[in-house]
Amino acid sequence: MHLLIYRIPYFMLTLVLGIVLALILIPLRLLNKNWGRVYLNIVIPYWSRQVVKSAGIRVIHFGTPAPQTALLASNHICWLDPFIVASQIPVAPIAKMEVRHWPLVGWLVAQGGVVFIKRGSGDAVQVVEQVQGLLRSKVSILFYPEATSTDQRLPKPFYPKLFRIAVLGNVPVQPVAISYPQADGNGVNPIAPFVGDTSFVTHLIRLMQVRRT
Repeated sequence: MHLLIYRIPYFMLTLVLGIVLALILIPLRLLNKNWGRVYLNIVIPYWSRQVVKSAGIRVIHFGTPAPQTALLASNHICWLDPFIVASQIPVAPIAKMEVRHWPLVGWLVAQGGVVFIKRGSGDAVQVVEQVQGLLRSKVSILFYPEATSTDQRLPKPFYPKLFRIAVLGNVPVQPVAISYPQADGNGVNPIAPFVGDTSFVTHLIRLMQVRRT
């Protein structure tokens, strides 16, 4: 319980920080597109690191990010995944439309350049066009070919449509693997997966009560 008392206010403060940074930079981005690059390359990675830290996550990364614009294909376990990746490398994630309607978080990630896709709506063509535009602007893209979160045990079948983006844009695909181990480093953390009908708030509270992972 003491972790919850500490982490929930910390997490809320990071949301307030994100709102303040977004409100400051929105008009600047409208005046000069270079501020959009500052927002993506500096502000979003900084804010993402604060979000990850507030959730009690310690990021240990292996390997080297692609030196050029790339399409990052990652497994998907939890709503924290894009923050973890963005804390290490400037990237625009693709997310399901439901995220756009999450309180505060949805608005904030939208300001950070997230591309939203409504599953089953047939708007994949529009998403491909939007993502191609970002790639031409030298913005790397993060997407989840499984198109859903998993329990981090076995991968689900990949949906191939969005891989077309790499072919059409002539950019490399960089695989990304995310894992949430137990605090002692052994086995997987059963609380981390955001699966089933669990709400965002319920999962947030559960996650905030877990020792650093």
